[in-house]
Amino acid sequence: MDNLQNILNKYEDSVLRDIDKQNFENIVLFLESEGVEFLEDILENYLDLFLFSYEDFVSKFEKLNSKYQGELIPMINDDVNILEELYTI
Repeated sequence: MDNLQNILNKYEDSVLRDIDKQNFENIVLFLESEGVEFLEDILENYLDLFLFSYEDFVSKFEKLNSKYQGELIPMINDDVNILEELYTI
């Protein structure tokens, strides 16, 4: 419950309203299928990434993974802050 409260306090109402439920679910399922751990941390700290369309998110994710020669998943699992690069790729 604390994570939910942290999310509600951290993000503006407009961000929370603009997240499409199906898009959100698709991105979460994609991250799980890729083996990304610490989804709660990602949700708490990078919820605005879920504003990207699923297709755009996957495209950015794949580009970032390519940049790191296919080693993005271990890098995310080591330090989720690497996801900040998705905003600019």
